[in-house]
Amino acid sequence: MKIIEAREKYLAAYKEKKTGESAYRVQVTVTREFLEFMKTRQTLDLEQLTTARVEEYRKRLLERVVPMTGKPLAPKTAGARLVIVRNFLEHATERGWLPSNPAKWIIGGLSLWGGGAQGLTVEEMEQVLSKPDVDQFDGLRDRAILEVIYAAGVRAPEVAALELEDVDMEAGRLRVKSSVDGKERVAPLTPSARGFLGRYLKEVRPEWAQLPGEGPAAERRGTALFIEPMRGNPLNTGTVQKIVAAAVRQVNPKAAMPCRVIRDACIARLRAEGATLEAVQAQLGGDE
Repeated sequence: MKIIEAREKYLAAYKEKKTGESAYRVQVTVTREFLEFMKTRQTLDLEQLTTARVEEYRKRLLERVVPMTGKPLAPKTAGARLVIVRNFLEHATERGWLPSNPAKWIIGGLSLWGGGAQGLTVEEMEQVLSKPDVDQFDGLRDRAILEVIYAAGVRAPEVAALELEDVDMEAGRLRVKSSVDGKERVAPLTPSARGFLGRYLKEVRPEWAQLPGEGPAAERRGTALFIEPMRGNPLNTGTVQKIVAAAVRQVNPKAAMPCRVIRDACIARLRAEGATLEAVQAQLGGDE
């Protein structure tokens, strides 16, 4: 099928959702720009679309200069446009026009180059990691949590669900069960994450695990990776989010989704280290 034909069918289906004229016009504009770009690459058929072609389009968006400001397109805007492209191609995939979605690597409101409106620089990420006082037991645990998220790109619910058996310190790997689709994946730990996680497991967790625990959560006290100091109970998702927010917002007070900010920083680090889009997606798991 021709891309132009698939676009027409996609827009017709989108219009039926009755999301409003403004939202529809954005879909029309972005998919038209995507179509025009692919024409410059002699890519007219859906079957010709590849991850590499979508990556070319991403790079073109990043290079684009807004005439009114003379500045590059904001990462948040570029990310939002890429999501529309992903949704368009997902529509085509679901209907059998494409064997697989070449834009599947685009996650949530951002693509797998990380960053965005709330993105942190490498220096800012280092500041976030240094916020917990590692001379204190709870600070050492919090640093380990931040390091694990930055190393593996795990989500807050996934951190809370981690078990001791999910950590392979010798190999420097973490087994993670996705909080989105339930699939398991294995993510590598950075040397820094291994160091602070190792210290937490040796110096902190054994002390807290002796506490009596209470309530239903106490059943996981002996197996959960991250626990709390008052009763030795496993951390829940809300507590993980608070720990992360306390560190991130000292560096970026406007961060609306602190855990996502560190996840995006992980994406940016992996991409900077030369990881392929497919490798990054495999490490971070399913879509938001």
